[in-house]
Order: sequence, then structure tokens, then C-alpha cells
Amino acid sequence: MSAVSLTPYRRALASRPLRTILVLGTLVRGPVFASGVLITVHVVTTLGHSYAAAGALAAAATIAIAVSGPWRGRLLDLPPSCGPVRRANGTGRGALRKRAGAG
Repeated sequence: MSAVSLTPYRRALASRPLRTILVLGTLVRGPVFASGVLITVHVVTTLGHSYAAAGALAAAATIAIAVSGPWRGRLLDLPPSCGPVRRANGTGRGALRKRAGAG
């Protein structure tokens, strides 16, 4: 087996705009993943219900997030808000192209 070179990754991560996008993307996802645990703790400790009730509520919240994801993504693509999204995406793509030597 050949070793994988990390040089392309180092070059790409040397770009500040790309690093910023990756860090923000990671931080934004944190609350979504923590919500199931927080709902469970709240329902069991504060409300005094069972773990089964907490699991049912966490499952419902997870399904709601999964169903609303495409809808929220589509809202971001609508004209009033698509400018900032396109600029952010363009910054990331431009940084990748610059690091890859394509422009």
C-alpha cells in the first residue's frame, strides 16, 4: 500500500478563506448534533418524564431537522439571500483554484 501525501491538504488549508469556511461549517453543525442529548437531559431531569418519552421527542426533532433541511437550503437559494451564499461559495472555490494552480 502506498502512503497518502498530505501536501495537497496542507496547501489548501494554508488559505485563510478556506480555513474560515471549514471552521464555521464545523461550529455550525455542533448544536444540531448536541440537540438530541440536550432534549433527552431536559425531558428526563427537568420535566421528570421517562427516557422513552425523551427518545421519542429527540427522534421527532431529528426527523423535523431532516425534513426541513432541503426546505431551508432552498430558501437560501432564493434571490434575496443568495448573494451572500454565492459570495461565500465563490471565496472557497477561488481559494481552492488558487492553491491548485488553476487560476
